Amino acid sequence: MTGDERWSLPVIIPPSRRLERRTEEHHNSAPSLLIRPHNQHDLKEMRRVDRRHQTMRQTKLATTLAALGSATVLILLSGCSNDAPADEAQIAPVDEAYDPPARDIQAEREAAEASIPVGAPFGDAVWRVEAEGSTRVNVRPDRLIVDSTTPASRTIRAFTADGKEKWDYSLIGDDVGSAEVWVLDETVAVLEEITTEGSGLDKDQTNEQLTLLSQEDGTEITTEAAASVDRFGKIVLEDGESALTEEGETVAYKAPEYKYTDDKQTPVYGIPPVEFPIFQDLESDEYVEVEPLATGLKEDILIIYASAGGETTYYAVDTKAGRVAYELPCSSGLSSTLRSPNGEYGVNGSIWMSETEGKCFGGGDGEKKIEFTAVADDGTAYGETEDGELVVVTNGGEAEVFEALVPVGVMNGDIAIHVSGEDDEGVWGDPTITANPIK
Repeated sequence: MTGDERWSLPVIIPPSRRLERRTEEHHNSAPSLLIRPHNQHDLKEMRRVDRRHQTMRQTKLATTLAALGSATVLILLSGCSNDAPADEAQIAPVDEAYDPPARDIQAEREAAEASIPVGAPFGDAVWRVEAEGSTRVNVRPDRLIVDSTTPASRTIRAFTADGKEKWDYSLIGDDVGSAEVWVLDETVAVLEEITTEGSGLDKDQTNEQLTLLSQEDGTEITTEAAASVDRFGKIVLEDGESALTEEGETVAYKAPEYKYTDDKQTPVYGIPPVEFPIFQDLESDEYVEVEPLATGLKEDILIIYASAGGETTYYAVDTKAGRVAYELPCSSGLSSTLRSPNGEYGVNGSIWMSETEGKCFGGGDGEKKIEFTAVADDGTAYGETEDGELVVVTNGGEAEVFEALVPVGVMNGDIAIHVSGEDDEGVWGDPTITANPIK
């Protein structure tokens, strides 16, 4: 045997490839490399040569196996053992196809996405958004509004609940950072300075302009002169006597006022008169105060601050029926009410609310203070303790605390929105935003 023959190894064809080879030879009666005999003598000679080659192949195989050692012979004849050394396991078994190590899809996805860890109550991110600059994030049932400001620009982007960017709007001017942006129920109101270049002797004119954008597709609904948005989401025009609806219509506007009656004080905000239990036993000359604080569920619930005789109470008022729906058990940290996507539940500060009841969590004797940040369609509320932990309250039940990232809102389909980055009172620097299914 030559040197090449001594060190040549048999080509081991995996079973799948051997099957393909056999199938090919079966279906092709005359392969391209087959030499046909011209007569019987040629046929006998070819058979003799073929037997000689077969014998040589067998000799080569036996010599090779002997050189590799008995352990390798065992591998080749019976397949690799799970306990075989690494150098032996590199030789594929004769009777088994090569089975590469299983891919760790989860590890690959985490490496590719570099998803921020959110903790046990939530699944892995199904989509993510990167933002540059100082960013505000507003969550609505079917839109995520991302408002980002850099030294050179300011852009508002809107994403659907499945992570697709639906539209964007770029603010103009030299001082876009000072522009006001309000995310309402169905629109985005942008108040910015617009400069019109003068011609001839005319100076450039700079005026405030409010642009009303559709959350659905970013189209411009209308533009108006300077305006503002009150705490109830009403777009109040510059004259103070008219307002702009989210459909772009101008209507008469009257600021909320407080009506004093001979019976009791009643807040007037387009709702029927309401009798508050706190006023039932007051003398006529006692000082009383009532103030609407925030709207609640589907705008049907109004949170009322009532004070009389040194006692302060918070109520949830049914604005359609003109009655007190229930008394709120606490008052700490009241701010804007955040609603579930279906509008059936709300959270405000440390208060969890439905249309029929409200509960206060945390802040009692020996308890950590909490502030809710989101609520899902099933009534599960998510918030943050004073120590930065995630607190979860299932439909007004018991509170659980987790070492996990706190969501900033919930979108349709039980998608919790998380934001990572430096947070300064709702403004994040260069954040990563992820959408995580609620488990």
